[in-house]
Amino acid sequence: MVKTVDQMVEHAKNMKKHNDNMYGQLIRLWKKCAAGEDGGQFEPWNPMPIRQAYYPDWSNDDFYSALVAVDETE
Repeated sequence: MVKTVDQMVEHAKNMKKHNDNMYGQLIRLWKKCAAGEDGGQFEPWNPMPIRQAYYPDWSNDDFYSALVAVDETE
């Protein structure tokens, strides 16, 4: 199921409270995707890049909006 920007922002905020390492990984991914990258391959059995597999409807601006919402634009 594809998640909306708002849903993923809430997920990120909760993740930050409980697992700072995973939160950091997510933010690094969002920054790459905001710059137009595909995020690379996440799972060895799934050749699709992360962006295509998990964020197929997100634009670069959607990733940037998510970063703004969690105050991670720098």
